[in-house]
This record gives sequence, C-alpha cells and structure tokens, in this order.
Amino acid sequence: MGQIIQRGENRPYKVRNRSLSGFTFNFQSKLASGTGESIVNLDQVFVKATLYRAGKAIVLFTESLLVLAIESLFSTGQYDYTQNSNNQDTFIDLDGAANNKLKLVPVAISLGSPINLSGDDELVLDVNVQRAAFSSSNSTDLGVAFVTVDAVEAVGLEYFTPVIKVLAIDGGKSTVQEDLGDNVTKITFINTQTAALDLTAMQIVNYQLASDRLSINDDLQDLLSKRVMTFDSAALANARKRSFVLYDHPFGTELDKVKVDLQLNASQVTVGKNYLVYRTFLAEPSTVIKAQGKAAKHQQNMVAKING
Repeated sequence: MGQIIQRGENRPYKVRNRSLSGFTFNFQSKLASGTGESIVNLDQVFVKATLYRAGKAIVLFTESLLVLAIESLFSTGQYDYTQNSNNQDTFIDLDGAANNKLKLVPVAISLGSPINLSGDDELVLDVNVQRAAFSSSNSTDLGVAFVTVDAVEAVGLEYFTPVIKVLAIDGGKSTVQEDLGDNVTKITFINTQTAALDLTAMQIVNYQLASDRLSINDDLQDLLSKRVMTFDSAALANARKRSFVLYDHPFGTELDKVKVDLQLNASQVTVGKNYLVYRTFLAEPSTVIKAQGKAAKHQQNMVAKING
C-alpha cells in the first residue's frame, strides 16, 4: 500500500526491510465543474531519495519528477504520460464521465537494479508536491488532487548501489564539458519542452564521449539515426523530441574515466529546460560481500531442492 500526498504537501515516504527497484507515482485529479482538463505538472513535483545505511546518508537522486521520469521511462510506452501539456491528452479515464472527469496519470522512477533493505537500513523518499502541480482551465476539486507514492518490489541481489545524477544546463550555453567519473552506465540528454519536434530548433550540435574503453563522436544526424533504430517506428522515436540517450551500457558494461563534451545551439538552450542525466553506482565491499553470501545460500537451497 502506497502513501497519499496531497496537493501542496511535502512529506517523506519511508521504506524498510524490503527489496525495491524504484518508485511509482500515481496522480489523481478531478474537475470540480466543466469539461476542461485538470493538468498534472510534473515539473512542480520535487523528489529526493536518500539511503541511510551503516551511519552514512547516500543520495540516490534529487530533481523534479519530470526530469527523472522522462529519463526512466524514455524507452517505454509510459513515457507518454510525462509529455502532458495544456491538453493533458494522455491519461487513464477512471470514470468515463463527460463532465467532472476523474483521471489518473501514472509515472515512475526506476533505479535500474535492486536495493536490499535490511536491519537498520532505511530509504527515505522526500516528495514535495507544489500547489502548482495541479492546475486547470476550470477549478480542480482540491479533495481529489493527490499523488499515491509506492515502492516497486524487486527480486534480486544488491551487488552495488545505483545512483542517478542530474546536471542542469544553464540557458544560452554553447558548450558543456563534464567529467562524470567512473562506473557510468547510462547518459541521457533531457529537454523538457513539449513543443512538436522541429529539426531547425534542436539543442545538440555535436556530442563527444571519452572513457577507458569507449569513444563516441556523434553529430545531430547520428543521434537521430541511432534513436530511430531503438524504436519500432520513426513516430515513436520522434515523440522523444529533443531528448536523446547518449550512452546505454551493453551487457552491463560500465565506463570509467568518463568525460562528456556537448556542443549546443546556444539560441535554443532555454533556462531550466535542459539536463544531462547519468547513472552510476557505488561499489561498497560490505554490500558485495553481503550479496555474495546471499547468492551462496540461494545456491545451496537450490541444490537441496534438486536433490529432494
């Protein structure tokens, strides 16, 4: 059972003694009158996940829900729910009513791998739902304007602790050069503008990556071509508009000594709309040893089951 957080509330959601791989956010809203659409503004919801373990506080992610949900859901059908604008045309109709419509907008953040909480471990997800997270052309029923937050159960062992880092790109920037460090598993350029795709108004001109085992040098045409190949149709690829996955590790291969160089069209880089999001992980010896112990125990149980 999840936790309900109302419009205008800032509350923590705490998880203990569970294995999880992410969080779901189910927004429900209803119009008090009329036939307009109640809008869910994901950029007005701010989340921060902190893992408290062995006397340490590890921030797993912190940013607006819009940016984190776009990154997590980029290659899934659920991505559409992150792209609602004034029309709010992507939602689940809960009652089928023509007026006073009750609607559900479900999004999620995936950690990408399990986190096993036990003993004194605690994962705290702070969720700040600004009042502007719900808006409409008609009055929203404030009694039905809330989000239900829940953890996604996971099956598997935690050999490392996943972390999502977000770098905001200043407005008017023409060059972004960042040292992302080691254990990098994914890099995504996120643009949150909802206007239709316009190839004359793109942000990225050229992208270069240097690391210990891989180098990439792509211009915009390369990025567009690679994106099309990851989807079933050009329409699905183009629905991602100005956002691109710049690197996604094949077969679990992480990169070390990662440096990124983005050349941008400065006139198209609007403040607060562009982000470089990357995934990395922390490899603590105690976490690895604990996972190996659990794996050995599972193997013993499997052998015992086979032998009857």
